[in-house]
Amino acid sequence: MTATREKYIHIYFHPLSAKRFVEPLVNQLITIGVKSEVWIEDIKEARQFTRMLNIPHKFVKSKLTTNPLQAIKIFSDLLFALVRDKPRVVEAHSSRGALMPLIASYISGVPVRIYHNQGVPYLGYKGILMCLLFLLEWLNCRFATHILTVSDGMVEALSKAAPSNKRPLKILPGSACGLDSCEYSSPSPGLKLEARSNLSIDASDLVFLYVGRPERRKGFDLILKGYEKCFSDRTDVHLLIVGASDIDVRRVLKYSASGIRAMGYMSNLDEIYKISDIVILPSFHEGFGYALLEGAARGCCLIASKIPGPDEIVKEGENGFLVPPGDINALVNIMKWSDLNREVLAIMGEKSYLIARNFERKIFLKNYVKWIENNLGMDGYVS
Repeated sequence: MTATREKYIHIYFHPLSAKRFVEPLVNQLITIGVKSEVWIEDIKEARQFTRMLNIPHKFVKSKLTTNPLQAIKIFSDLLFALVRDKPRVVEAHSSRGALMPLIASYISGVPVRIYHNQGVPYLGYKGILMCLLFLLEWLNCRFATHILTVSDGMVEALSKAAPSNKRPLKILPGSACGLDSCEYSSPSPGLKLEARSNLSIDASDLVFLYVGRPERRKGFDLILKGYEKCFSDRTDVHLLIVGASDIDVRRVLKYSASGIRAMGYMSNLDEIYKISDIVILPSFHEGFGYALLEGAARGCCLIASKIPGPDEIVKEGENGFLVPPGDINALVNIMKWSDLNREVLAIMGEKSYLIARNFERKIFLKNYVKWIENNLGMDGYVS
């Protein structure tokens, strides 16, 4: 390989996602001697996460937009950056964030173009929108030389859009990059009691937790309405919301609910997971459900939609429950059952913890490096 084609670039437009999902991959590449960095967008409201990045990074816009003038400007700048840097490998993440990097990489002659999918949105929609989102996956798969994804369900969904000679691959044990060993904490009543005292929550109270953006497709509206149907007059049942504000709650419910605490954006979620009994994520589509993995690693019971992705970590009746997407009655029934069977939740949380241990980051990174060495022709690339 010539010296002009040595860099391995990850492209993920959002700094928070880059911090959580890409930083471990770039650090691992650097550890084995690969010159690597991540390209992100300079998003004003996310600069706190940009400052937290501990890997080489550049600001290059890449997110697909429906504004044609903006799209032309973003694409031309991206193409110029790739021509200038001459990377050997571009690994583009997410459905909407990968298309322009993959096309620009193809035009600029980047020999290895990896589409790292972390969820297949078309599974959650119908009609023309589903067709457009399927077309997006079809294009991503066509311009990529390799396709990686996060769960068996995503492998099956992407296979419908991928060419027959480009079988999507899940880097076992799945998820975006696994969890670091320090993020696992065996369920401990003592630790939970201490963490709850900081938020004035009693030890015997029931605590649901949602971590994610305040979007309908994440089931945000469903959770709020389900909680209010069950527990609007209760003081011993709480719903903690991380990633949203009181304004987001009022947008859905039209009022502030006393039992719902919107915590906003948080960089350290360890204490919040320790406080919680159940992590709830009733998405309409999800690649894997990273919040579910994080909650499981702290010994939480899990409630998620019965869709490809979350079913890889939520084992029905063992460590949680799967409900039909969009079915508020099914969600309400499980929330009520949880209230009446609180003693069982701790046992299910212990099972969650054991399942989560299969997704440790060191296992993922070992498989990731092995895949790179076996598939990307690393001879002469690792210094």
